[in-house]
Amino acid sequence: DKANQLQIESQLVAAAETDVQNAKAETAKERDTIRQLKSQITDLTKALSAQEAENKGLKGHLGELEAELDSLKSARESNLKDLQESQDSRNQLKNQIVEMTKSLKSEEEKTKGITKTLEETKAERGSLRSECDSKQKMLLEAQEHVKLLKDEVVE
Repeated sequence: DKANQLQIESQLVAAAETDVQNAKAETAKERDTIRQLKSQITDLTKALSAQEAENKGLKGHLGELEAELDSLKSARESNLKDLQESQDSRNQLKNQIVEMTKSLKSEEEKTKGITKTLEETKAERGSLRSECDSKQKMLLEAQEHVKLLKDEVVE
């Protein structure tokens, strides 16, 4: 009976030793898992810190971009105002061109009238010159005739 009990105790000890070995192996696995998890936590903490730093930098950059956007909005408003002023000025210039074109056409009509009058005056002057030449010729002929008459009277 003792041998039987010894055998049972021996089996129980062997089973307990196997359980202890298994527990040690399980504990080693758990420790390894804990080490891996701690390493992952460290990596994640570093990544989180890097992400927070990047976010801080991005917030600063976002602030710069918002300031630039405000500046661009202000410049856009100024450019729109300048554009409106340019369009108003262009419209004024168009109106001036229209008025100047009308005035130019009026002046062209006056010039045509003056040119026509000048041509008529030139024609009249030519006619008068021709008449003057004719009368001067007649005067010369008359003077010649008077000279001939004087010569006859003297003889």
